[in-house]
Amino acid sequence: YRDTKGVRINSERDAVALYADKTGALFAAAAYTGGVIGNAEEPQLRLLENLGLAVGISYQAGDDLYDALSKQAELGKPVQKDSATQSPLSVLGQGAVRRIRQDYDRRTEQCLRKLSGEKGFLEEVVHEIRDLHKAYVTPVAQK
Repeated sequence: YRDTKGVRINSERDAVALYADKTGALFAAAAYTGGVIGNAEEPQLRLLENLGLAVGISYQAGDDLYDALSKQAELGKPVQKDSATQSPLSVLGQGAVRRIRQDYDRRTEQCLRKLSGEKGFLEEVVHEIRDLHKAYVTPVAQK
């Protein structure tokens, strides 16, 4: 388990590594395990693992934006809890975290396209997870 305490974040690559260790690994394990239970072949298992990793990284970036930009009444829990720590958002800014989110949303879609077989339910679940933070990920239009 790695937390933002003691982890140096100097680049988007560092942020992605943190997100991968934090949430990406959990989602990757869940997707891989689902494939094992469903008797997927090795190439499909690797795709599912990569899909889970991409979804987890995307989710965590969105969650950081959600925490920073939402109001406590909307979220139902304390907000801006990461502002006092060295989080990717506090170090790199909203633009970098949005880029990470958008990049890993694209990677998610690439993985989904490569998977064979019936994947309607999986696509639905992945899109539901992605859409949880949608309003906080889309850049605000420039005036």
